[in-house]
Amino acid sequence: MTSGNPVVAGGSVFVGTNNDHPRDPYVVEDKGVLMAFRESDGAFLWQMAHDKLSAGEANDWPFQGVCSSPSVDGNRLYYVSNRGEVVALDTAGFLDAENDGPFTDEVRDGLADADVVWTFDMVGELGVFPHNMSSSAPAVSGDLIIVNTSNGQNENGDVPSPEAPDLIALDRETGQLVWRAAPVGDWILHGQWSSPAVAEIGGVLQVVIGQGDGWVRGFDAADGSTLWEFDTNPIDAEWPRTRNNVIATPVIWNDTVFIANGQEPESGEGPGRPSRDRRHPTRRYQRVRTRVADRGHPPILVNGGHRRRSALRGRFQWLPALPRRCDRGRAVGE
Repeated sequence: MTSGNPVVAGGSVFVGTNNDHPRDPYVVEDKGVLMAFRESDGAFLWQMAHDKLSAGEANDWPFQGVCSSPSVDGNRLYYVSNRGEVVALDTAGFLDAENDGPFTDEVRDGLADADVVWTFDMVGELGVFPHNMSSSAPAVSGDLIIVNTSNGQNENGDVPSPEAPDLIALDRETGQLVWRAAPVGDWILHGQWSSPAVAEIGGVLQVVIGQGDGWVRGFDAADGSTLWEFDTNPIDAEWPRTRNNVIATPVIWNDTVFIANGQEPESGEGPGRPSRDRRHPTRRYQRVRTRVADRGHPPILVNGGHRRRSALRGRFQWLPALPRRCDRGRAVGE
């Protein structure tokens, strides 16, 4: 089974998969595997294999392999393993006869093995509790590698690690933690499987991601501070029947964020909601929540003011402030 998306770069194809058809006779049983193939003829080049987490399906669902889509920049490849590790590899493996560091103590270092540059264990270092699987595709931005931690609920519907971060940035050369953001806390509805997108919006470099409470948020790429947040669900939506989390990766174009919410396939059929939101980063922090329909246009509450979506162009327009404050899940009159 292959749940990750293939990435083609530098004459090679990189893809996350499982170990149903072992390439190495000494690496057997269920594993998460990142494989490299030659683009021209599909020949197998090398692989990185990861053992399964001991917690089993609660954190690392059987036979799913590596679900993260790798990101390649130059001769470095970045992805999130099934064990909740952010991994940096040399795209050549050991075929270049070099062992790139800072990490140089690979257990398997043959020509068909991966050359590990560094790893960062989000479970061990940050107390992250992935729900079923870690799956973020890393975003490369300057000197940073930015990933969704996949922190989520356990099988009882509780959030074991509400203080663990939802989003982190690492130094791309060393793998050291640069910043962390934890806005969701114990409001995670199920799991967190979206991936971050990075773009300059209105002159501000931002990280935009859909999160496990159904909100999409923008963070300052420099320090992880929250710039704005938008609830993709109606205010009266209830999990799991009508409230969704966000699994999709945002698309950003012309200062506008496009994203759709939904749930994992096992949840069955139900309505999803696409959203288009034009950001105004001059407002340092915007908290946006949908309200009831008003003359065909859904008003939006923002920091005690409200905005109305334009029926003509789908954008937001500033309206005079109303005597209201925003509370999680509801609007409260003062």
